[in-house]
Amino acid sequence: MRCCILLLLLFVSCHDSPPPDVIKIKIPEAKPSRMNLVVTISNENKVYIKNREVPLAHLDSLLKQAIDSTRDLPMDSATVLLQVDTAAHYGVVFKVLRTAKSLGAKVVASVAGN
Repeated sequence: MRCCILLLLLFVSCHDSPPPDVIKIKIPEAKPSRMNLVVTISNENKVYIKNREVPLAHLDSLLKQAIDSTRDLPMDSATVLLQVDTAAHYGVVFKVLRTAKSLGAKVVASVAGN
């Protein structure tokens, strides 16, 4: 019985200490980025930049202005968060995607249905 108790104490005391080959590092905390731009495409194929409706004819210039306004420095890469309804036409989605990519933005897409 004493042997079992000694083994149990030995196991518990060794288990709490980290192994000698563990390297502790500090990971920097992420800062909130203001370089994200939300573009939404509704089920009626209407495009919204920052919750403002944008005519497709003016998409290039207005998206460029919005992307430029999110950058801290001219070389910063903006991220476009593309929120698309499942009923939206692929042509409209690809036009917005292609335009954002051509302006040097990274694009992250999210699809949601009604």
